Amino acid sequence: LLVEVGIEKLRFAKKVTTVEISPRQSVALIGANTSNITLAQHLLDAGYKVHLVHRGNDIHLPADQLKYIAPTYNYVCHHPRFQVYGSAEIVDFYGYTGDFILGIKSGEKVVELSVGAVALSPEGDQDLIKIAHSIFHVDVNDDGSMAALDEITTRSLTREDGIFISNPIQKKNHQDICQLLVASDATASMVLNLLNRREIYHRITVSQVDESLCGGCGVCVKTCMFQAVSLQGLTKVSVIDPRRCMGCGNCVTACPCGARDLADKPVEYLYSAIDVLSDFKTKNKGKSVLLLACEGCGYESLD
Repeated sequence: LLVEVGIEKLRFAKKVTTVEISPRQSVALIGANTSNITLAQHLLDAGYKVHLVHRGNDIHLPADQLKYIAPTYNYVCHHPRFQVYGSAEIVDFYGYTGDFILGIKSGEKVVELSVGAVALSPEGDQDLIKIAHSIFHVDVNDDGSMAALDEITTRSLTREDGIFISNPIQKKNHQDICQLLVASDATASMVLNLLNRREIYHRITVSQVDESLCGGCGVCVKTCMFQAVSLQGLTKVSVIDPRRCMGCGNCVTACPCGARDLADKPVEYLYSAIDVLSDFKTKNKGKSVLLLACEGCGYESLD
């Protein structure tokens, strides 16, 4: 039945285009701490430009950690390709993997940084974890820590391509300096593996608009959490910014005119998939329930 569902997707899905991105040789590090200073050294040695964004005025490392990495700290802080943005607030983030735009407000100045990737190192900073969740869409574990793609095999990767975390193994809520450095080395390896490619291929799986049905009501603008939708022209037709659209489908379900659809998961395909899966035979007597759940919050619905 799942094979038949896949065939139905091929039958109904619209053509998805691909964009080739030459990754930018710059990385934004969020959080001023030992992990990111060590990570910055690896990136600077590889010829990358590094932007360190943090909420404080100065970089203060714990004395028991600084005594081990003092040479690294001095090397990084005096490097010509290392830029610090202190007292900074992240106000915007969008783009493709390898070509992101990170908007920050540092003091009274608003700056847009063009970066190939972002690395997050909260080291227990709960406010930074909230920022990572709301702006970079990184999952959060039940214990309040950032969730890696896999806690065993890929502790530096997240569900979002191009967004990395320095994720040391915790030992009874104590961060050992060795674990911090190992986590930084692993994250550096993952970042360089991504950005050292000549091209990154990005599939444009955005929401699409049928202009003949669009009523210009603006409901899609209000429901888009990524600020990817706007009304343009005299007729106020809905327009998608592909660099911001994440293909979540919120605007599709909200549109009162039925003018929106997802390129790779059109409504016709979903209806057809339901018809196919309804033929599933169970050993249990009685009615079956078919649940359509996403990979994130859908698990809570399933529970």
